[in-house]
Amino acid sequence: RARSIRRYIHMSALGTREGARSEYHRTKWDGEEIVRASGLTYTIFRPSVIFGKEDRFTNLFSGIMKRSPFVVIPGSGENRMELLFIDDLVKTIVTTVKAVGHGQKVYEVGGLKGFTFNEIIDMIAKATGKRRVKVHLPMPLMRPCAVLAEKLLSTPPITSDQLLMLEEDNVTGVNALTEVFGIIPTGFEEGMRKYLH
Repeated sequence: RARSIRRYIHMSALGTREGARSEYHRTKWDGEEIVRASGLTYTIFRPSVIFGKEDRFTNLFSGIMKRSPFVVIPGSGENRMELLFIDDLVKTIVTTVKAVGHGQKVYEVGGLKGFTFNEIIDMIAKATGKRRVKVHLPMPLMRPCAVLAEKLLSTPPITSDQLLMLEEDNVTGVNALTEVFGIIPTGFEEGMRKYLH
């Protein structure tokens, strides 16, 4: 307001809601509430897990696969995600800035379809040309490991809060990417071929 900003684009996260289990989603909700109360013309995006050239998701697991013959999967690995290619998210933001009618809106944006965590790991392995064994660790065993990692490491590979989020599906109710912006989502495997080797 002080700088006379007319349009405000706010990046939140899919799964954000009041009273969410994870601190990440609760703090994202608090951020949204500040934006909603600001008096600005805003558009809030709630993207699913974003993937792209320098992401911290596919590259993390690709790196693990280069160093280890197995990949640890928290829990059953049956939680579902709609992975969103970064280029598709950028297209929605550009459209929002250029067009009218997107003020005071909250948009959930996701990928082509929801995949289980197990399927996602298999597809990353395929994209990198690696065959890796998936080792499932039950959540009751993962939680103390995460707590210990948080105490010992400045950037732990997994946190207790992330484990909470992995117990939920991360999929859109209505995917604004297709339903509002008319963008056909880039497939997960297709997108990875552009940067993973």
